[in-house]
Amino acid sequence: MNDVELNLSSLREIADGNQQFISAILEKVYSNLQTYTEEIIALFRANRLEEMGKMAHKLKSSTVYLGSRKLDEVLNFLEKTDKASFSSQEIASKIDELCCLLPIILKKIEKEIAKLK
Repeated sequence: MNDVELNLSSLREIADGNQQFISAILEKVYSNLQTYTEEIIALFRANRLEEMGKMAHKLKSSTVYLGSRKLDEVLNFLEKTDKASFSSQEIASKIDELCCLLPIILKKIEKEIAKLK
């Protein structure tokens, strides 16, 4: 899991050199990752898979500029859980993966924000 990479080239391109913009986006994504991941877990535990899929989609939309393939893969899976017949074990496994990715990605975002200040 330590090979998780972020590719912020799309964000930098959109920001056109505006460091404050990049920092603000990263701070918002950081917050969303924490909040939405907690909500995804709670919705899974409540067996509210359709809502969980929508929350995963919302999180994916928020994290698109991180350029993390692993995160995208997990969120793509989770957003489709209400439309596909995945077992609860398969879903739980992806949620575990998300929970493992979370601290790594958050630390990388912290480092990027620190570089911008």
